[in-house]
Amino acid sequence: MEFVIAHRTLYLAARCAAISGVLALASCGGSDQQTLSPQIPAPSLPSTTVISGKASYERVPHDAYNNGLAYSASFSLPIRGARVELVADGQTIEATSTSDTGDFAFEIESDRQVSIRVKAESIKSGMPAWDFRVVDNVRGDALYALTSEIFTARGARMTVDLEAASGWTGSDYTQPRAAAPFAVLDTIYGAVQNVLRVRGMTEFPALELNWSPQNRPTLGVVSDGEIGGSFFRAAGSSEIYLLGAANADTDEYDEHIIVHEFTHYLHHHFGRSDSLGGNHSIDDRLDPRVAFSEGLASAFAAIILGDAQYVDALGFRQAAGASINIEDNQLRNPGWYNEGSVQALLYDLYDARDDEGDSLALGFAPLFEALTGPLRSQTAFVTVHAYLDALKRAQPAFADSIDQMAAVQRIHTQNSDAYGLGEWNNARRERGVLPMYLTLPFDGSSIEVCTLAGDSAFGVGNKLGNRRFLRFTVRDEQAFRTTRIRAEGPADADPDMVLHRIGIVQSALTAGVGEEVLRRIFTPGDYVLEVYDYRNITDDPYGDVCFSLSVEVE
Repeated sequence: MEFVIAHRTLYLAARCAAISGVLALASCGGSDQQTLSPQIPAPSLPSTTVISGKASYERVPHDAYNNGLAYSASFSLPIRGARVELVADGQTIEATSTSDTGDFAFEIESDRQVSIRVKAESIKSGMPAWDFRVVDNVRGDALYALTSEIFTARGARMTVDLEAASGWTGSDYTQPRAAAPFAVLDTIYGAVQNVLRVRGMTEFPALELNWSPQNRPTLGVVSDGEIGGSFFRAAGSSEIYLLGAANADTDEYDEHIIVHEFTHYLHHHFGRSDSLGGNHSIDDRLDPRVAFSEGLASAFAAIILGDAQYVDALGFRQAAGASINIEDNQLRNPGWYNEGSVQALLYDLYDARDDEGDSLALGFAPLFEALTGPLRSQTAFVTVHAYLDALKRAQPAFADSIDQMAAVQRIHTQNSDAYGLGEWNNARRERGVLPMYLTLPFDGSSIEVCTLAGDSAFGVGNKLGNRRFLRFTVRDEQAFRTTRIRAEGPADADPDMVLHRIGIVQSALTAGVGEEVLRRIFTPGDYVLEVYDYRNITDDPYGDVCFSLSVEVE
């Protein structure tokens, strides 16, 4: 830290320490020094001193050639919208937020010893409102902060600039990675501003962003950093976990990864997500709920960031990476079960570029409104068919063009509905895929339901055909009576059922063999039933299996 008073220069060692329970990663940028440049005071000190400054962080871009991080091209960006505090005697005596240019200012009585602390959190009350925090999940959820040395407030004005450095010193991270949490926070802050452009009066639920240098691509104990991969979780509170392990996979500068997970947060809170989560890739044939959720997240990341090139840096020295063009239509397995088809279609609906079958440029607002409108309260699962049905209802003048663009991805939506009526793309399987929803009879007759898993199909867990969907309507004369839905299969099978009505309402998951029964007194209305064999959602699949489903009403 450099402190200049009356042409005299003092050098004070910067320090990294825990202050009031807040993890302080660094107090400097560029080197281990920070510059304080107050004006030369008058002979008699004024009664107060205005302390102003700018908070910034080092942004590391991607190399366009190999998609890794290009440390030599690093540049400084302002820390926007972050809480900044004036601290004296270990206590916060005043707090504000940095501006969009990273600026802040305080006024305090002169000759007092203080420090400046910028926290990796952005909080805004009123409307719009939000509460975002970047914490270290391996160190007891400590909040990251950038803290100056203690200095004496002197003169009418002082300037205190703080910059968080990346910690990279040429061949490794040998210094604290102070910039990382602020890079994460700034990406979220920018994403929020883009959402506010289409929905200005939005109250964002609290979101905790978990980043640590110990977060690595190993599945295990999350509090130890074994997070497997970056992901969103909404069990109780909303959280995003991000990879940070050097020489393996780091995501703090991978903006598309961060906004992809942030879109899952938006989808969960402002729309309705029926996704199972789990592993997925661009070539997978997925459960349609998963395919839509993942394709949506990637498409919205590209839209919000204004960049269709989705990049993920990884590997030794973060020098390699992967890159996907979100609007790429050359897919191996196009269809309603492919996240690549979903993301390409949604991005084409948004953008103004004309490519194969792309005749629309709707912009972001209609796509966001379709996600957060009546789609939330329909009975059908939230899949690409349900989403496009909602979009066409909201934009009837463009319905034909939407159908044509969906057809490019081998998704049938013409004269269809939220349930995918008339869908013909069976992923080259004669059974176990179509129709997307079977009809469950309420007259005592039975229906055969076949599910897929294993090497003969598309994989297990969250893949296409692992679960089959049935729809049914309970009429007034059938309601308020004890009803049993029975699934029967081979003696060594383990059928399970999950009942949905705009979310899960009941499950029948008995650990047994050959049979499962769901008992319920139904109210009138529409329902969806999900049926699967338990072992087919594990790593030890049972294999393709058919069940007989029937309904008994007392």
